Amino acid sequence: MLLKQFVSSIIFFACLLFLTNSVRADVLDETDGTLFGKITQITETDFFFAKGCNQSNIKKIPKSRVRFYQYDSSCEPHSFTLPTSPFQLCEQEKQKIFKITFNHEENEIFALDVRLRKNGTVFIILPGTLGTIQGSIQKIKSIVPAQICPKAIPEDFRIPKEFCHESFKMAVNFNLEPVSKNQIFTKAFPFYFEIVGNGEPEFKPEDVMRAFGAALTGWSSTLLALRSELKPPLAEYLNSIVRTTASGNIMLIPPQVIQVDCKENALVIVKLYKERDHRLFPQNSGYVAKAQLEGRTILLNGLDFQYRAELDTRMLIKDNKINLTTVFAHELGHSFGLPDIDNRTLAVSIMNVESIEKNLAGRPTKEDGTAFVTILEKAVTGARPGDFNPTECAGFRLSTHRRK
Repeated sequence: MLLKQFVSSIIFFACLLFLTNSVRADVLDETDGTLFGKITQITETDFFFAKGCNQSNIKKIPKSRVRFYQYDSSCEPHSFTLPTSPFQLCEQEKQKIFKITFNHEENEIFALDVRLRKNGTVFIILPGTLGTIQGSIQKIKSIVPAQICPKAIPEDFRIPKEFCHESFKMAVNFNLEPVSKNQIFTKAFPFYFEIVGNGEPEFKPEDVMRAFGAALTGWSSTLLALRSELKPPLAEYLNSIVRTTASGNIMLIPPQVIQVDCKENALVIVKLYKERDHRLFPQNSGYVAKAQLEGRTILLNGLDFQYRAELDTRMLIKDNKINLTTVFAHELGHSFGLPDIDNRTLAVSIMNVESIEKNLAGRPTKEDGTAFVTILEKAVTGARPGDFNPTECAGFRLSTHRRK
């Protein structure tokens, strides 16, 4: 009986397939049989497989049905050999992991899960608190399920230089799901900060995260004033982030902000320009910052202006530096889909630059909250992080600095 289980374990959890064909394709073995073709996507729950590499014949296969999959094979049926797997006696229950090998690399790594995005980027979740890595699927030689003793899992791995390593990060209430129909406002905001050019900012990267988070808190707080008027799913979301303390005080847990090391993990990309791009920030134009309308990209003009990361938003400019929290609050409004407004509306608003310049609005107001609710109820997909179209953007433009 033991021998039968051992042989079954060898077949089910093969560590490596020896294939001689160099055509870039895949073998996938599931409970119904073996498929030859191309894995187009791997999500948290499913495989998407193009049988015979035919993109018009894609099959969705639950991960629970997949017994192994191997890269670098032929699109058509061919013979292949499963090697033996070393027998292990464990004091603990064996853990199901994925053994990954790389092209032109002798090392292998273990992973808790593997995802393949449509753009060809493979996303690998490492064990424990080691974080994640990601890179091109073309660098992968094989990804095969296995079961090993937990003690046999290394505490560290040698990661190929072509892969970006994201260290383990945690945050309260961290969830990337959108709150409503507007896909841009999510329950958490991982963002990537990038400097364009050779200059150094007058603030630290963690100051950007703090100002960005404070701006998001400002927008989330506007929902509290409209709590009785909110409809599902906004009402349900607000209830999930509000806590009432024993003394009766209300505590708001806003979307959590994490600064990521890998650009591919970001939902928002912030770029600080330290070199002149005349399409974006012409000299003496007065533009402090710009954002993609209904997008996920914010640009800061670090050539003509300096910034300070301060949570007190009562003053826009102090010591010739502009409050970064206020700038982010304005630009995030554009990201969600809100346009600039002018004084003809008689509204004190974070989307009204004159209100900001007169220190009347350093963060979103109750009027902004009403506009925020309206835009969140609209079906908005938004541009991808990093995408920026100068003709479909809006910005923060100081009247005192505009070209005459």
